[in-house]
Amino acid sequence: MDQIHDDINQLLASQPKEYLIELQETFNAQAKAFKKEPDKLDAVFDIHEKIDKTNAEYFKGKAAVSCKKGCAHCCHIQVKVFEPEADLILEYCQDNDITIDMDRLEKQLGYDEFTYMLNPHRRCVFLADDNTCKVYDVRPGSCRNYFVTSPPDDCNTYTNSRGKVLSVMNLKAYALVMSMAESCKMDHLQQFLLNRLKQKNGKYTVKTIQQVSTESKNGAG
Repeated sequence: MDQIHDDINQLLASQPKEYLIELQETFNAQAKAFKKEPDKLDAVFDIHEKIDKTNAEYFKGKAAVSCKKGCAHCCHIQVKVFEPEADLILEYCQDNDITIDMDRLEKQLGYDEFTYMLNPHRRCVFLADDNTCKVYDVRPGSCRNYFVTSPPDDCNTYTNSRGKVLSVMNLKAYALVMSMAESCKMDHLQQFLLNRLKQKNGKYTVKTIQQVSTESKNGAG
């Protein structure tokens, strides 16, 4: 994801001044609205809706995006999120009885975006067996804004870990995501999830796969 941010900075440098002013205004307005909203989960949900809307408008009539439901190659790369986005995911898991594999989360820590491609445990904990996202409705902005026009197989980190894909970015949607930066910490999704799950008497009562396994064994006994 850091490489994506570098690519975006290069893209910004090539934009006309008028468009950069428009992006700054979008960022400022959303950052102000985010700060004023006391319920940060509602604020995140609002930003996500705006991202989806502006992306739908942006990509209409443009070069075909290769991303399709069930492709899921991008679900094997590192994802950085803002803290309330992780909280929104945990709330969704709690409400929809989605378990989380803490062991896998632990094994995904300690890598940068390049060495992560060599981690055999890099598959997202929310990727279902049919390659669909269990938390698609509340997926973070980084996921909502990741699109490519190159062949899907180029995104396969197991066969093309060092390959370059043709990513395409809607800068207005990026500005909406980054509007949270002035108010929230950003980190790898795994880190935020583990921090919350390890809290005693924490806000969320999301079950882990390990807990379910233990309860099943105790029940059988």
